Amino acid sequence: MPALHGRLLVECALRPFGEHLAAMVGAVPGDTCVDVSGDGGVMPALLGPAAGDTGVCYAVDDSPAVLGELDSEAALLHRPGTLRALLAPATSLPLPAGCAQVATSLFALTHAPDPAAMLAELLRVLAPGSAGRLACAAWSEAEAVPHEGALQAALIEVTGQVPDALARVTHLGAPGTAEALVAASGAAAGMRVLRVHDVVRFDGPAHYWAAMVTERPIAHAVAALPEHIAAAIRERAAAHLAPYAAADGTLRIPAEAMVILRAG
Repeated sequence: MPALHGRLLVECALRPFGEHLAAMVGAVPGDTCVDVSGDGGVMPALLGPAAGDTGVCYAVDDSPAVLGELDSEAALLHRPGTLRALLAPATSLPLPAGCAQVATSLFALTHAPDPAAMLAELLRVLAPGSAGRLACAAWSEAEAVPHEGALQAALIEVTGQVPDALARVTHLGAPGTAEALVAASGAAAGMRVLRVHDVVRFDGPAHYWAAMVTERPIAHAVAALPEHIAAAIRERAAAHLAPYAAADGTLRIPAEAMVILRAG
C-alpha cells in the first residue's frame, strides 16, 4: 500500500476500528502479538505499546516497502524493540503454533486470495483456550459503509462496473458470509461475529478522493479513464456523500465493520 495512502486513510477511517480491535483483544505487558497485513500500521502502533518492553508485536506483510515504513515509524517513536517486521504471506506465517496471546487483522481478510486459509493460519499461531485472543475486521456490506459504497455506486452509475479489487472490500459483509468464513476455517468453536459501528471522517471531498482513489491501488484504473469520465465519477461520489457533510465542510460518515472475534 503506498505510504501516502496509508497516512491519509489511517486517521480518518482505519484507526477508529483498530481501536475497537485493540480493546477487544486487550493486549497486556509481556504478550506476544501478531498482526497480519495491517493497513497503515494501525494495529502494531496500538498493540506494541500495550505489550510493553517485555512483549513483542510481529507485523507481518508480504510487501518489503510496507515493512520498511513500519520499521521507520517504530524508530521515530523510540519503540524499535517492540516491533518485529516479518516478510511473509498471510497464509504461511513464520511463527510456531500457539506462540501468540493476541492475533489481529484490520481489513486484510477481504484482500486475501483465500480468507479462510488466512484465518486458519492466524488461529494456528494463537495460544489455545482463553489465553489466545483474536480479532479480525472486515467492512460490512456497501450500504452500511458509505465511504466505500459511494465510490462503488459512482463507478456503477458512470461506467457500469466496479473493479474486482474494490468490490472485494465489502464482499465479506453480506449476511452470513463472515459466519461461513469462520466455518470454512475449521474454527467455529469459540468464535463470534460482531457488528461494530463508528464514524469515519474526511476533511472534505478533496481529502476523500485523495485517500480513497488517488493514493489507492484503484488509482491506476481511474487514471486510465478519460478525464471527463473520472470527473463524473468524482462528482457522483461527492453527491452520494453530501448527506454526511458537516457545517464545517468535513464529512462525518457512520460506518459498520464485521469483527470475527475469539476472546474470553
